[in-house]
Parts: sequence; C-alpha cells; structure tokens
Amino acid sequence: MSYKVTIIVPVYNTEAFLKCSLDSLVKQTFKDIEILCVNDGSTDKSSDILQEYAQRDDRFVIIDTEHVGIGPARNLALKHARGEYIMFVDSDDWAEPAMCEIMYNTIVNKKVDAVFCANTTWYNETRHEITPLSKGFKRRTLCLSPLEMHTFEDIARYNLILMLTPWGKIFNRKFILDNNILFGNYSWGEDQLFNIHARLLAKMCYIDDSLYNYRKGRAGNSGKLVISYPIKTIYDDIKSLYSIYHREKYLEKALCEWARVFPVWGYRKLPENMKKSYLQECKSFLTKSQYKIMKRKLGQDILDNTLKAIFSVENEYEGKNKYKIIRLMGTRVKLKSWR
Repeated sequence: MSYKVTIIVPVYNTEAFLKCSLDSLVKQTFKDIEILCVNDGSTDKSSDILQEYAQRDDRFVIIDTEHVGIGPARNLALKHARGEYIMFVDSDDWAEPAMCEIMYNTIVNKKVDAVFCANTTWYNETRHEITPLSKGFKRRTLCLSPLEMHTFEDIARYNLILMLTPWGKIFNRKFILDNNILFGNYSWGEDQLFNIHARLLAKMCYIDDSLYNYRKGRAGNSGKLVISYPIKTIYDDIKSLYSIYHREKYLEKALCEWARVFPVWGYRKLPENMKKSYLQECKSFLTKSQYKIMKRKLGQDILDNTLKAIFSVENEYEGKNKYKIIRLMGTRVKLKSWR
C-alpha cells in the first residue's frame, strides 16, 4: 500500500503531549497520509497511547525499537516510509489541520524537492508572536519571496543556519533516497546533517503560512543518550558534505555563520561541569575567526540573559487577545495591547 505523504513521528517518553500531537495528524484535511511512529524505547505510557491510535486508525504504523536516539529513530522510519513525500512532526508538537494539504499541493505544483513553512512557538502553553519567514530573510538581506524557487547558491552563505529543523517541511522521498540523505548518528544536532545535505542539492521554496506548532523549553525526545554535544563530529560531517559536492568555496563564510549559532547552543545545553572542557574542545578545531565569533556571541547571550532577568518586554497571546508581559526585577505585569 502506498500513500501520498508519510508523516514520521519519533517518540520518546512524551505521554503528556503525545495525544495532542497525534490528534492533530488524525484531523488533517488531507487524508492520504501514513502516520509512521517510532517508539524509541519509551519507558512511560507512550507505547500504550501509540497502540491505542493504531487500533482505531489503520493509517498508523508503529515501529518499536530500543532507545537509539532521535537521529537513528528517524533514519529507521525513512527505511519503512511508503509515502511519495515525507514530513516530520515531533511528538510534543502539533500541526495545523491544513498543514499536509497546503504543503503537499505546494511541492507538487511548484515541482521542487522541498518546501518549508513558518511555525508558531509556544512557551508553557502560551503562544508567542509569529514572524513570517519573509521578514526573517529580509533581515539577513536574503531576497527570497514566498513560493519563489531557490537553490543552494541562492543561500550559500546562510545554508548552515537557515531552518535546520526537519519539522515544518515536506520532502520528495525519491530525492531523499536517491541522495542517501540521513540524520546524523547522534542524539543532539542530528538534524543539521540531514537539512544541510538536502539544502546542498535541493530545489526549494517556502510559504509564509504558520502551519506547525513548536513547543519550546523542553528537553525534547533525545532522552538519556544526551550526555554530550558532539560538536567536533558535526563540524567534520558538515565539512565532508561540502567537499563531496565541491562546495568548498562557500564553506568558510558558512561555517562562520554556523559558529555564531550551534556551538553556542550546545554550550547552553550542557551541564556546568562539562562547559569548560567543551569550550576547550571547540577552540581545538575551530579556526581563530570562527572561535572568536562563537565567544563573542556567547558573551552577548550571557549579557542579554542578565539584562532580561532585570527587565524584559514580551508578547503573549490568549485567543485573539494580545498582551505585553513586562518583567522588572522579578515583578511580572500583564497589560492588554491595543495594537
């Protein structure tokens, strides 16, 4: 049996959010979908929830495995997927009802290898402001319009930092298989390798619609395998990809952009007793300019977080109402916004 779209859902101990995620897939307006869930050795009630949905809806396929981590779990699913196109949804996130329909129609009509959309970020069940992708690209001086087909050369400098999550996208499965595009065999940063590989080769376009809901502030699905952030391995794997596809002339600028984001992200995620050795490791393989960029960004983030603890203003939404949340020295004030 074949489907138009396979939605891959890696699951590890997300029982509190899993039904919300799966319900959003059952309610998709586009019905010709396979919902392929990889139970990555969950020890909570996630497995029971998956079986419950599989018994009610024959579009669900459940793969059980020992705990291998989110990258290998997604790779396992890619081997079993039967859809012409592939989408990814994390088991603590959820999709808007028309996500599959809009993404599928776009990738078919535009005849590209991949399409991506905007997303809404949620903190502790509170919706924050949505920024259309076109505005984000404009800030980076990227002249990319919605639905405009682009290739690697159009985003060469920014290829290592633009939209490196697998969710919020749809891919042509033949394109993925023909080019052996896989996730890294590690549990953090695994999606960088997949998305960079795809972007090196793909014809792409994007839509400004916010169709995916991302729950931020959780540890995610990686589980107990997350004891380090394999930054050197990721760095070497990226360089290898650029070499394989003869894109070396773009690499230094792209890695400088990458150094400003992902080594800093890894530093934040590690426990305090590992941060010093992590910085030493980064210094050992990053170029002087890359390491300088990383340290500058890290210092700015520390300063920004310190200032935010003293004073901050953020948007918050409740239904159609918008509020300004003002924090000053631990005091929180909520004001309704009239704009």
